[in-house]
Amino acid sequence: VSTDPVHKLHALDGLLSMATNPNTRMAQMAAEALEDLFLRTLLPPERKLLSLHQRPLHLYQDGNKTLSPRILLLWRFEEMLQEKYNVFLNQYLLHTLQNGLDVNKISALRTASALLRGVPEGEAQLLGMLVNKLGDPSKKIAAGAGHELRLVLEQHANMQTVIAREVQQLAHRPHLSPRALYNCIIFLNQLQLTANDNTNTEKQTALSLPASLVNTYFCLFEVAVQKQKDEGLKSRLLSALLTGVNRAHPYLPEQDKDLEQHMDSLYRVVHTGPPSATTQALMLLFHVAIGSHPNDDKDDSNKKTQQYKMRQDRFYRALYATLALPSVVASGKHLTMYFNLLYKAMKHDDNTSRVNAMAKRLLCTTIHATPPVMAASLFLIDEIAKTREELKSCLVDVAQGERAMAVLDATKRQPEAALVNPIGESVGYAHLWETSLLANHYHPSVGKFASGNVENYSGDPLRDFSLAPFLDKFAYRNPKTNKNNNKRGESIAERQRNNAAEAQQLPVNHPSFLEKDHVNEQDEFFQTFFVERARRDEIKGVVRNKTNADENEEEDEAFDIAENFTTGQTFGQDWESDSEEEAFVDSLAEKLIEDAAGAEMDLDDEDPDMEGWDDMYAGEAEGDDEDAFMDKVDD
Repeated sequence: VSTDPVHKLHALDGLLSMATNPNTRMAQMAAEALEDLFLRTLLPPERKLLSLHQRPLHLYQDGNKTLSPRILLLWRFEEMLQEKYNVFLNQYLLHTLQNGLDVNKISALRTASALLRGVPEGEAQLLGMLVNKLGDPSKKIAAGAGHELRLVLEQHANMQTVIAREVQQLAHRPHLSPRALYNCIIFLNQLQLTANDNTNTEKQTALSLPASLVNTYFCLFEVAVQKQKDEGLKSRLLSALLTGVNRAHPYLPEQDKDLEQHMDSLYRVVHTGPPSATTQALMLLFHVAIGSHPNDDKDDSNKKTQQYKMRQDRFYRALYATLALPSVVASGKHLTMYFNLLYKAMKHDDNTSRVNAMAKRLLCTTIHATPPVMAASLFLIDEIAKTREELKSCLVDVAQGERAMAVLDATKRQPEAALVNPIGESVGYAHLWETSLLANHYHPSVGKFASGNVENYSGDPLRDFSLAPFLDKFAYRNPKTNKNNNKRGESIAERQRNNAAEAQQLPVNHPSFLEKDHVNEQDEFFQTFFVERARRDEIKGVVRNKTNADENEEEDEAFDIAENFTTGQTFGQDWESDSEEEAFVDSLAEKLIEDAAGAEMDLDDEDPDMEGWDDMYAGEAEGDDEDAFMDKVDD
């Protein structure tokens, strides 16, 4: 066919007939040959095919102009080629995508994507095929369709508006499955928007792409909130919708950035949605309420200033309400985003009473949370106190008189009126007495942060003080090496993850770690243990480069010394016998118990009298024997 396509249409018909059954190997091989022919030989890469009805044949009917038979033959060949190409799209591609096996569907998706990227003929039909497969019940097929559409966008960026419109139409179809709707939203919120997408002249009636996407997201809110019964999928839908709104909001036209018509929907998500969706909604509301300042140059500046203050107060009321929810503040994968949002909101707030109330409510909620959350709360408050003298005084100074009696009224919805004196009057301040309790916390870093020693820390408390980094320190024998330094794969609109600032920490048994003068509180035990083990190895002449069974016993001894050091006992003493060591351990245990109980112990060295304890359940046994005897009598 490639050598003489005009005279070899019968061979093309043979290939088309072989590709009728999509679930056979012969049909797949014929489809691959047809794809290669259409892309490389038969179809023009810069224009669509034309039929005879689209040709100017009427110009040659009056006889003034003559038409060459060769040109007429080529025109007819192009029309026939168009018909055969439509047969290939309908009989093979469409039929395979609807009724084929998954492996054949994936092959058909790749063929449709290659044709859509290579030639303009049939692009509407090919685009419809790819978009419809976003709603396929199979996750693999739906993911493959999204991937192929992104490949099309990489090569033809100007098709972004057309593809987005097709996906929006699919998302608005009635009776669409929740999974298909989720796939559509995920594809839309990963579109890479630019500043040129919001250009819209007065003569144009269509919305810009960011505005259209935002309208679509909010139209689907009701579907996600009210009609979705699966809580897990509902949470993912809301998070995907709010992610799309957050990404499209910076590219909205100036007249649409306030989102006035959608504010109620956002606040409904804040008060009724899951924690992740609540955080996403608050992030968007922060940009709308805090980031949009009024323009003082206009005549209605006073009106705009009042509207801005109302939006700001409503946002801080909603944020203050979430501080009382342990599901939002104390746990979840959204905590990093939530604490970042809380830090920005408190830093940009000019109301001192509101900042103090939010800080106190945060401590009241997280005081029973995990150590990473408590450390993050204390670290956040300390960072805010660096620029807020009033909050710093509530954190450091000792209150006296009436100032010492101010408390947090949990029934008040307004954060600026939540701090009251004993008679219920709003005072706008209250000392953070919760830090005195956290100063005695069992976690050393929480106690240090509560005591105000946060100056030298610059990490992430939610990650550094979690259980996983603590357990990783016990894997000092075979430390994991980061062989793959590549950054995590990203979607089209996802920001690259910056891992350059993450320094690789030394293992706790490294010589450089043992020589440090100052270590973190959570690392003191490990340094003490390995220093003591190194000292004993030097005395005994043990070389640690080889592994043997005695290492475990020596490590246990070093761990005992390290535990004694953490309780205030000095290490470095050698016991001459096991009995002396046991006596020391017993005395240390008794001392710890007496310190905890606040009284002396009266231990009896004699063994307890166990005589007579064996017949405790004798009555029950006799009762069982009587029941068995009566059963035999009845038989």
